[in-house]
Amino acid sequence: LESEQRNLKAEKQKLAEITHMGHEANRALTQSEQRLKQAQSIARVGNFEYDPATDRLSASAEALRIFGLDGDGSRLTLSDLKAQAPDFHAFIGGFGTRKRDMCKFRLKVFGPGKMAHQEKMGYAQAECGDGSDLSSRKIIGVVQDITALHQAEEEKKELEAKLARSQKMEALGLLAGGVAHDLNNVLTGIVGYPDMMLMRLPSNSNLREPLIVMRDSRQKAAAIVQDLLTLARRGVTSVEVVNLNDLIDQYLASPEFAKLQSYHPQVEFRVDKQDPLSNISTSPVHMKKSLMNLVSNAAEALPEGGRVRIASSSRYIDKPLK
Repeated sequence: LESEQRNLKAEKQKLAEITHMGHEANRALTQSEQRLKQAQSIARVGNFEYDPATDRLSASAEALRIFGLDGDGSRLTLSDLKAQAPDFHAFIGGFGTRKRDMCKFRLKVFGPGKMAHQEKMGYAQAECGDGSDLSSRKIIGVVQDITALHQAEEEKKELEAKLARSQKMEALGLLAGGVAHDLNNVLTGIVGYPDMMLMRLPSNSNLREPLIVMRDSRQKAAAIVQDLLTLARRGVTSVEVVNLNDLIDQYLASPEFAKLQSYHPQVEFRVDKQDPLSNISTSPVHMKKSLMNLVSNAAEALPEGGRVRIASSSRYIDKPLK
């Protein structure tokens, strides 16, 4: 009896040790599973296993997140994925027709716009498990969320396109600078002659008006050269204190306005200027171009006739415009 008691005590001791070892193994397994889950979450990689015999799909928590699904990964079927990732359904469906020596597959699981809740991009890679019957072999694979990589590639393409546009604009700037330099050389010979001829002509000479037009055209050509230099980043826009009414009068007396009136005889041009009008600091050349474009667009918008009103007034803006 004493011998049996000692044996029973020894068996209890061994059982306690085995139980303790089992608890330690379970704790280590739990920690290992937590580390694996954390590692998959950091790497955005999940694993899955599909059993064709039962049509069951088991997946890790990270794989479920990538698929856009919640719940227990051990109770999924292919139909659960069909609405979320149609490409994945076709991907699995093609496994049964593969030959044994070709039982390795790669495929983009889904693309932007196919997810029900948010846009994602995934990449799956799988292969068949062991077994003689191909139709019953389990399919083991991994899926990776490459949304961030896809976005980075799109941003890279956008930056490359911006760089190409910047280089193109730089080339255009160099070309514009060369053209402006050549135009300056051409204008040098005709810059001062109209003024010199006007000084020597009598006030009632018929040549004064053509010379004035020539002088004004020279100023416009110089403005064009200035625009080209600005495009080439070699020039600085000339800003002066001017009165907008004076610029309006100059435009109304220009050949461009006379030509516009001849093209649109059915349009009435009405001028309503505030006098006195506050001065402004601006580029006279660009302001006159803006005025010319506005009036021209207004006239062209009235093919059946109408009235274009050119008005000026002083306005004070003490808050941002919306």
